[in-house]
Amino acid sequence: MVRSGAVEYHSPVPQMLITPLPKNLIDAIADAGVDLDDVAREAGIDQEALESGVTFAEAGRFIGVAWRRLDDPAFGLRAGCVLRPERYGISGLTAMASPTFGAALQRKARYNRLVWGDIYRIRQDAKEFTVAAEAPDESNPWGYSKVDMEFASLLTFGRRFASAAMAPIKVALRRPRPSFVALYEQIFRCPIAFAQPINSINFSQADALRPLISADHRAAQWLEFGARAALEQMDDGSVTPRVRAQLERMLQGDEPTLAVVASELCMS
Repeated sequence: MVRSGAVEYHSPVPQMLITPLPKNLIDAIADAGVDLDDVAREAGIDQEALESGVTFAEAGRFIGVAWRRLDDPAFGLRAGCVLRPERYGISGLTAMASPTFGAALQRKARYNRLVWGDIYRIRQDAKEFTVAAEAPDESNPWGYSKVDMEFASLLTFGRRFASAAMAPIKVALRRPRPSFVALYEQIFRCPIAFAQPINSINFSQADALRPLISADHRAAQWLEFGARAALEQMDDGSVTPRVRAQLERMLQGDEPTLAVVASELCMS
């Protein structure tokens, strides 16, 4: 659980790890009239692998081709409003089973990497619950659109499972002011600032504490177990060698503790 004022960090994912693309994103691309088979063929990947798992490099190639064919800079906003719970991956299902909207956002942040998601940081105080999105691929033409999709999908989730009237307090985006500002205002229904230092969406604590109609404690336990296992499997190839190397360096002196090793690696 993220305590008041705390920040939750997540490490970047190596390009060779396998992850499925978000099914709702695939649906949104297809709904826009793009031929998934043809895009996958041009990107040099198996179309069936889009849902079973592709490398991050392959995902980037697929999205690059699809983005060119979509030719819609506002696509991220539109895709983020597509909500088909039956198409959720394990991170979305775990969030859906959470007791409150805030708990769902925390779980979404924890497991977002399982579905080619951006890295989230969460900060909260007595009044606000803030989600900031790290977007390492903003240099790509779809980078800003990916953040749009992330934030619009979080809000769409909250409106579907917590309160239809929910609106953020404010949204800050790194992207320059686009031509389709009216669409942002229509979706978020709150003040939106562009060309900001970070990408963030702020909810009130009252909204974060709203119970979800989909809450299921028993299902959440099983889903979290599966999500943690999947995340550990994903991280094993990147974290284990780093821990081993750090231990070898530290064994020259006193016996290292888990806390010291984690501190040296800038991890929890």
